[in-house]
Amino acid sequence: MEIKKIAELILHKWKVELKSKDRTKANIGNNFDELIDSWKSAEVPVDMASDLMKQAVKEHFPIRGVAKAVYRRNKKMLRDTSEDEYIANWCEMIESEAYQVFYLYYPIDVPKKQVVSYGSMSKQEHMRQMAYANTHPDINIRKLIEKRNTIMTDDAQVEDYDESMVMVDLESL
Repeated sequence: MEIKKIAELILHKWKVELKSKDRTKANIGNNFDELIDSWKSAEVPVDMASDLMKQAVKEHFPIRGVAKAVYRRNKKMLRDTSEDEYIANWCEMIESEAYQVFYLYYPIDVPKKQVVSYGSMSKQEHMRQMAYANTHPDINIRKLIEKRNTIMTDDAQVEDYDESMVMVDLESL
């Protein structure tokens, strides 16, 4: 079966079960957790789940009649809020709770910018120092050791060896 069809069936099953679930503020996260966990288990891609999430959020919104009744009951506590503002805030709260759960299962991968540290130098100072360092020849330690060993074996008197006597041509390294 196609993955999109499976995702839609999971959403439909969730909508049917939502009718008998507790839809209070305390259970919004749990309701969406079940849906999104099912999508994740079915390996629904993030873009497809994101599209279906809009339908799921709208399905969880309160019925207009229920929202009006709750507003009328709490009208005295909500002095400066109109009925439409109250319902809009309720829907926004549901949407934010739903997407908090969604992003737990489908996190956004943002590539992190690598922080380059130059110690106590500015970038310009570091660039100048590196340009100066690149003007000097690189010393190949392996070649230097080979040259020293060659000179030591060539000399008849190894006991009288003095490292300051060894002249190394840095250009040949």
